[in-house]
Amino acid sequence: MTEEEIKIFFNVNVNNEKSYLAVRNVFSDEEVLNHPEKLIAEILKQTYGYPISFMDEAMEELVHISEEKSLKVYENYAQEIVKGYYENLYDFTQELSDCLGNFPG
Repeated sequence: MTEEEIKIFFNVNVNNEKSYLAVRNVFSDEEVLNHPEKLIAEILKQTYGYPISFMDEAMEELVHISEEKSLKVYENYAQEIVKGYYENLYDFTQELSDCLGNFPG
Protein backbone atom coordinates (compact mmCIF):
# COMPACT_ATOMS: atom_id res chain seq x y z
CA MET A 1 0.00 0.00 0.00
CA THR A 2 1.45 3.33 -1.03
CA GLU A 3 1.35 6.48 1.03
CA GLU A 4 -1.13 7.97 -1.43
CA GLU A 5 -3.41 4.94 -0.96
CA ILE A 6 -3.14 5.38 2.82
CA LYS A 7 -4.15 9.02 2.49
CA ILE A 8 -7.10 8.08 0.29
CA PHE A 9 -8.19 5.30 2.66
CA PHE A 10 -8.15 7.67 5.66
CA ASN A 11 -9.74 10.52 3.71
CA VAL A 12 -6.81 12.88 4.29
CA ASN A 13 -7.72 16.29 2.91
CA VAL A 14 -6.90 19.95 3.42
CA ASN A 15 -8.85 20.04 6.70
CA ASN A 16 -6.99 17.18 8.39
CA GLU A 17 -3.65 17.13 6.58
CA LYS A 18 -1.80 18.76 9.50
CA SER A 19 -2.92 15.95 11.81
CA TYR A 20 -1.84 13.37 9.24
CA LEU A 21 1.56 14.99 8.79
CA ALA A 22 2.13 15.10 12.55
CA VAL A 23 1.76 11.32 12.62
CA ARG A 24 3.50 10.74 9.28
CA ASN A 25 6.61 12.72 10.19
CA VAL A 26 7.46 10.23 12.95
CA PHE A 27 8.37 7.71 10.22
CA SER A 28 11.06 7.85 7.57
CA ASP A 29 10.13 7.57 3.89
CA GLU A 30 11.78 4.15 3.86
CA GLU A 31 9.65 2.95 6.80
CA VAL A 32 6.44 4.10 5.14
CA LEU A 33 7.45 2.48 1.86
CA ASN A 34 8.57 -0.84 3.35
CA HIS A 35 6.29 -1.08 6.40
CA PRO A 36 3.12 0.97 5.81
CA GLU A 37 1.39 -1.00 8.57
CA LYS A 38 3.46 0.93 11.15
CA LEU A 39 2.10 4.26 9.92
CA ILE A 40 -1.42 2.84 9.70
CA ALA A 41 -1.27 1.44 13.26
CA GLU A 42 -0.17 4.86 14.51
CA ILE A 43 -2.99 6.57 12.61
CA LEU A 44 -5.45 4.12 14.19
CA LYS A 45 -4.06 4.85 17.65
CA GLN A 46 -4.40 8.59 17.11
CA THR A 47 -7.84 8.33 15.52
CA TYR A 48 -9.59 5.77 17.70
CA GLY A 49 -7.70 6.27 20.98
CA TYR A 50 -4.96 4.42 22.77
CA PRO A 51 -5.30 2.40 24.85
CA ILE A 52 -8.70 1.39 23.53
CA SER A 53 -11.74 2.07 25.67
CA PHE A 54 -15.39 1.83 24.70
CA MET A 55 -18.87 1.66 26.15
CA ASP A 56 -20.22 -1.87 26.41
CA GLU A 57 -23.91 -1.14 26.07
CA ALA A 58 -25.00 -4.64 27.11
CA MET A 59 -23.13 -4.43 30.42
CA GLU A 60 -23.65 -0.65 30.61
CA GLU A 61 -20.06 -0.01 31.56
CA LEU A 62 -16.92 1.52 30.13
CA VAL A 63 -14.43 -1.15 29.07
CA HIS A 64 -10.70 -0.42 29.05
CA ILE A 65 -8.35 -2.66 27.09
CA SER A 66 -4.71 -2.92 28.13
CA GLU A 67 -2.05 -1.12 26.11
CA GLU A 68 -0.63 -4.45 25.00
CA LYS A 69 -3.97 -5.76 23.73
CA SER A 70 -4.81 -2.38 22.18
CA LEU A 71 -1.55 -2.35 20.25
CA LYS A 72 -2.15 -5.91 19.07
CA VAL A 73 -5.66 -4.98 17.85
CA TYR A 74 -4.33 -1.98 15.91
CA GLU A 75 -1.41 -3.93 14.46
CA ASN A 76 -3.75 -6.67 13.26
CA TYR A 77 -6.11 -4.18 11.68
CA ALA A 78 -3.20 -2.32 10.06
CA GLN A 79 -2.11 -5.56 8.40
CA GLU A 80 -5.65 -6.16 7.16
CA ILE A 81 -5.89 -2.62 5.77
CA VAL A 82 -2.59 -3.09 3.91
CA LYS A 83 -3.86 -6.38 2.49
CA GLY A 84 -7.01 -4.67 1.21
CA TYR A 85 -9.55 -6.39 3.46
CA TYR A 86 -11.59 -3.18 3.73
CA GLU A 87 -12.92 -1.27 0.75
CA ASN A 88 -12.88 2.04 2.60
CA LEU A 89 -12.72 3.69 6.01
CA TYR A 90 -16.46 3.24 6.55
CA ASP A 91 -16.17 -0.55 6.12
CA PHE A 92 -13.23 -0.63 8.50
CA THR A 93 -15.03 1.44 11.14
CA GLN A 94 -18.02 -0.89 10.99
CA GLU A 95 -15.73 -3.88 11.53
CA LEU A 96 -13.96 -2.18 14.42
CA SER A 97 -17.27 -1.34 16.08
CA ASP A 98 -18.45 -4.93 15.72
CA CYS A 99 -15.15 -6.23 17.08
CA LEU A 100 -15.24 -4.00 20.14
CA GLY A 101 -18.85 -4.94 20.80
CA ASN A 102 -17.73 -8.57 21.08
CA PHE A 103 -14.31 -8.00 22.64
CA PRO A 104 -13.43 -10.56 25.32
CA GLY A 105 -11.73 -7.93 27.51
